[in-house]
Amino acid sequence: MSENVATETPAPTAVKPPAPAKPKLKALVERDSCVGCEYCVHWCPVPECLQMTGGEQVEGSLPLVHVAIEICIGCKLCEQNCPYDAIHVYKLSPEEIEKARPLDGIIDQTYAAGGLD
Repeated sequence: MSENVATETPAPTAVKPPAPAKPKLKALVERDSCVGCEYCVHWCPVPECLQMTGGEQVEGSLPLVHVAIEICIGCKLCEQNCPYDAIHVYKLSPEEIEKARPLDGIIDQTYAAGGLD
């Protein structure tokens, strides 16, 4: 004699859609305000986040500070200690971070004025 054992199949679990990526704090340098004094570099707690590079050297001007966007932690120490008000930390969307990466975090106009556009 065989018993009919009813087996219930579990209901499929609902799959949550992925949460949208949150904006992250990242430093951006305003090209016309940065004088290359390197003061912000000394305050940054992340080695190699802020760097002076030769790519901006033009006769008669100092190199600019470049930001390694992918490792910037958004601590704001650079912003708080820049004597020229040239570096600011903003909440950037993933799309804006991708735009800022090839620019080394250097923007031609203020972020509020569309610096990444």
